[in-house]
This record gives sequence, C-alpha cells and structure tokens, in this order.
Amino acid sequence: MDRIEFLRSEILHHPERTYAARTPFADPKTIPFSGGSVYMRRARAVAWMFDHSPVYIADRELIVGTRTLLRAKEGNEDGHDVREYLPGIAMPSYYTKEDEDYFGCRYESASSSHYTADYGILLQSGIGGFLKRAKERKQDVLQELSVIEQQYPEAARVKSTLEPSKKVDLPGELVRSIRKKRTQVEFYDAFILCYEAVSRFILRYAELAGRMAKEETDPERARELAAIRDVCTHISYEKPQSFWEAVQLYWFGHLSVILEIQEFVNFGRTDENLLPFLGDTPRDWAEELLACLLLKMSDQAYINSSYYGNYGGQITMTLGGITPDGRNAFSKVTDLILRAVGRTRMTEPLLSFRIHSKNPP
Repeated sequence: MDRIEFLRSEILHHPERTYAARTPFADPKTIPFSGGSVYMRRARAVAWMFDHSPVYIADRELIVGTRTLLRAKEGNEDGHDVREYLPGIAMPSYYTKEDEDYFGCRYESASSSHYTADYGILLQSGIGGFLKRAKERKQDVLQELSVIEQQYPEAARVKSTLEPSKKVDLPGELVRSIRKKRTQVEFYDAFILCYEAVSRFILRYAELAGRMAKEETDPERARELAAIRDVCTHISYEKPQSFWEAVQLYWFGHLSVILEIQEFVNFGRTDENLLPFLGDTPRDWAEELLACLLLKMSDQAYINSSYYGNYGGQITMTLGGITPDGRNAFSKVTDLILRAVGRTRMTEPLLSFRIHSKNPP
C-alpha cells in the first residue's frame, strides 16, 4: 500500500491510533493571577497550550502536527475513553473578577472564526520575520511614549485601554493617545510571547522526529524522520527554503490558529500561497507532500465520529481565479493539488474554485 492510501486508511479505519495521542485538558488555574493586562494573560494561556500539547508523529507521515490537547466529556476527565472528547477550546482560564467588572462580561472562551488567516505572509516572513517586525514596532511605540513622559511626567501613570486608569491632570486627547500606545505595546508583547511559543512547539516536533529517527530500524523511514527533524528545525524560526518546508509551515500556521480558536478558519488560496516555493521540486514529490497536507487537514476534523459527521467538509480551500495583478492564477500547484485530491478523496477540506475566463478549460 502506498503512503497516501495507508494514511487515508488510518484516518478512516483506525482513528483510535490518533485518538491515543489525545490528552484531556486540565486547567492550571494560575494564569489569572500571573499579572498584567488581559492581553498578556490570554497570550500566556495560548502559550501554555503550545507548551503542553503532546507532540505526535504517526507512522509514514511526512507532514506532521496534530491537535492533541482536548477537553474531555464529563466523567472522562482522566481520558480513559479516548473517543469521549469534546471539540471545545482547551485554553486555560485567564480572566479575573476585575476583568469581568471592567468589561462587563466574561468572554474569555470566545474567539473570532469564519475567516481566512493570511498564511502567505507567514510563509514569506517566517516566524523569525514576524518576531523581528513586532519587536521593532514595539520599540518605536516605546520611544514615542518616552518622549511624551519626558514632557509630561504624569503620563507614566496612564495605563492601557485594557485596564482601569487613574485620573491624571492631562488633556483628554493626550490621555487617550497614551492609552492607545500602551495597548499597542501590550499587543506586541502578547504577539511575541505567542509566536515564541509557536516556535518552541515546532521545535518540539523537530526533537521528537530526531529521537524517532535514532530508534527507527527501517533505514528509509529513519531518513524521512531525520528530514522531518531538519524541516521543523529550520521553519521554527526561518522562512521556508524548500517546498517541503513551505507545506509544513503552512500546516503549522493553520494548526496554531485552530489550537487557539478550535475550528472554522479557512485555508485560503493554498495554490497561490505555496506557488513561490515550488521551484524545481519534482512533480511526484510535490504531489505526495500536498496529499499528506490534505490528509492532515481532514484528520484535524476527525475528533470523534459525531463531530466528523456534523462538521466535515466545512473548512474551505480556494483554488484558481486570477492573481492580484490580473493574471491567470491556475498554476502548477493548482494542478498538483487537484491530483492530490484525487488520491485522498476526503470530505475535508471543501474545495472552492474561483473561475475566470483566463483560466484554462
């Protein structure tokens, strides 16, 4: 049985093997008391998930990364029944009573969904590029605040918009500007904390693949695991240099989003996002990697049978259409994805086609 048929069969007929990697979520209950604004405490909750989700690589996988930290149904808190998990968010609590009073609600378990993340920016910048840009922008805002505080020392007492601020004898417009800038700093701090956690998460997969490679008795699989280690090590910070690295980072980008908010975030224009990295990658090898990606996309929906039945096929991948500058967007990657879909034949992801007169018949 070839790799794709084997992995497809595992999803359809042996889901218990993936279930065995799932772990019931247990709230540490310490993050609400860790200090800082609600931005920072939510970021710590997200980072906690990346640091505590067990890492898992299945037999014959080339694209790795699995959602393993899940809420258990009542009575299954110890995870004794691997099928009895809820698809709810496994995020630690980070709200305090003061947050509830200030915001007038307790909204910590809710997140935005039904959108498409810009995975193309992630591929073009890499995690390290994101972190560098966030740190530079944070320093710019801190410099602006420093200038204000030198002129108005009382400005140091003004807090962000995310927490109550004491009254100060400053013009209202200036206070609002300071609060906005402090909120920007907190956003960048939270962003940095989260993406550093994503980087650690990917490195944990690199370390697992390296350990597995040393223990593997089949030389071919040992080489694959060593290659997975190298791919994950590189993309944990740097932008992709190969098609394999681009496909793997694309998946980690999506996995990171759904670890935080659960589901219903579309894959976007996968062919457009991956095309810059195809280069001279052999056609059969690129198709194999894309088929592995498609199966990962389906596997993440298959948390339990009722969930798969209700929600399979609702996460959309968009292909074709035209480019932003008006050219035909049907590319070699589009064709390879269609061929990979013919091999995987799953209900997820749902394919959407942008049809334009410039596309080939």
